[in-house]
Amino acid sequence: MRALLVAVGLLLVSCSGKRPQSGYWNDQDADQVVRTMVPSCLSYPAGQPWWHWFAAAHGGRKPVVRLYRVKNHSSEQINDEYFTAQIERALLASGRMDLVATPGELVDIEAELDDQKKNASDETVKSRDNAIGADFLLGGVINTQNDLTERKDVRAYVVTMHLIEVETRKKAWIGEQKIRKQLDRAAFGP
Repeated sequence: MRALLVAVGLLLVSCSGKRPQSGYWNDQDADQVVRTMVPSCLSYPAGQPWWHWFAAAHGGRKPVVRLYRVKNHSSEQINDEYFTAQIERALLASGRMDLVATPGELVDIEAELDDQKKNASDETVKSRDNAIGADFLLGGVINTQNDLTERKDVRAYVVTMHLIEVETRKKAWIGEQKIRKQLDRAAFGP
């Protein structure tokens, strides 16, 4: 009888188009954080955002940002590369800044430049001297705080990000997004 009730419940959920909540971080959580954090970053501080005052102080030039991987310090496996790529895509689409290669991409670029130095023609070899320096670094971390009781399993995900001006080392923005998930342990059996 219990198996029949579970099957009917899953069928109703699948017909409604909503997925059952696992209680773990998922793509919807990543999307929600990006939808919150990127606009927060782009609009801080209110009135004259960081990218605006930077452009005003540098002859209208857009700031150059290097995005560092949002590190997963949670208690579970989260695809931080996927999450970081979503943030990168949203920032680039804003048109407010230029993005340069991530630290991981720099390794591949250096290998390509080494290969070109040895194997490419003089007309097509690229110079190491043309790289654009970052004005800001953007990075962050995903943490969890889990609470387990006899009847409830609560997972709180906290994503903290920070934008640092390279030249002055000043923090231009700090953002935080919390996602809390509560599961009734009784619904999953003893």
